[in-house]
Amino acid sequence: MSAKMVCVLSPRAPRSPSCSYLGLIHCRGPKLMGGSLFTLLTMYGQVLPFVALSFYSTSTTVENKSNPHEMNIVLIVLACCWGVSVLTFFGLVDRDKWCTFFWTITGAQDTVKTFRSSDNPAIKMNAIFTNHSSFTESIKDEVIAYMRDNWAEWVRTQPAWFTPKFIASVGDEFIPGRALQQLNDTAIEAGKLGRERRKILTLSSMKEVVITLTTVDTITDVYMIYLYKVNGLHSNANTMIAMISINVVIQLLTIPAQYKKKSWTTKLKEGLITVLFLRPFVDAWRVHNQHDDVENTLDCKAETIVNKGIELATESIPGCVLQCFVLLLDPGLGLGAIASVLISAFTTGLTSAMIAYDFDTDEPHRQLQPKFYGYIKDGRRGRTFFLMTMISTLHNLSRR
Repeated sequence: MSAKMVCVLSPRAPRSPSCSYLGLIHCRGPKLMGGSLFTLLTMYGQVLPFVALSFYSTSTTVENKSNPHEMNIVLIVLACCWGVSVLTFFGLVDRDKWCTFFWTITGAQDTVKTFRSSDNPAIKMNAIFTNHSSFTESIKDEVIAYMRDNWAEWVRTQPAWFTPKFIASVGDEFIPGRALQQLNDTAIEAGKLGRERRKILTLSSMKEVVITLTTVDTITDVYMIYLYKVNGLHSNANTMIAMISINVVIQLLTIPAQYKKKSWTTKLKEGLITVLFLRPFVDAWRVHNQHDDVENTLDCKAETIVNKGIELATESIPGCVLQCFVLLLDPGLGLGAIASVLISAFTTGLTSAMIAYDFDTDEPHRQLQPKFYGYIKDGRRGRTFFLMTMISTLHNLSRR
């Protein structure tokens, strides 16, 4: 079995893990993959299945192979549909944003440019304190001088963005000496050791329908485990069980960090929700009702993104790859196996499209980086989102 798996999957070995998430159009961002690398790897991801097929068709070690000619036709159809979807997508979005899919600006350059070009203090501070400190190391003295000149005015006027949460995210070196001393004195009078400090983690939102579809994906995985057991494919069934177990274990490990200020009763309750596979439903309910708790490390949307990312990385994507591999070796598994692959690819595609959609239509993102975000036009949001989903789903199917 291991020799066969190496033969079939070896063409995929050079693939970067980020390729699995190329449907996330916001990954073209300078702070993530970058526009040029995003486009290059997307094209690479479309070519790779044909390379894998050539290895598969010439292999002499794989038994009961599917018809390579038929598989080639399927790949060509998928690639053509993907290409048409991409061209239509670019026809719908704002042409002024086309360059963002190809530019080579880095995250540090983009952050510095945002700070220097904006006249809005909120945008300046968001650029500095929601990104890694290495992005702004070159202008640290400039930032300190700017904050020294404006801190007293912010304390006096109390703008909407100048919140305790923001102040907690600012390092001591950026706060003027007298103001820093006042913050520490106030905290000590309240019985604390010093002023509150907090590291900010900015994550995208996620719609509850995507989380619910994740449960459908999990149900199909359970069905595939049953199907493998019935057909005597015990090693493949055990591999699927291991993937689901790893997903659950990693999500359990995040609970102490997310609920570190909560009692053990709350932590055990959250653990039970995860073990019983109710996490997608609970996350969906919390996002829908904006159920945020100030004592939690992350808000409900950020927690949802973390859980979803863990599931994609440990269960959905590797599970789909395994199912495709088994289906190639045993085409007689039936329509249920094919349906499971399709559901997994669609769920991943819809999720990635939703994250990219949320990033682009989020007003703070558009205000912070107006030249980058805003490619989705207001009058075409539905059609654009549909094409984003199609592009991601077809891309996932062709690579798998």
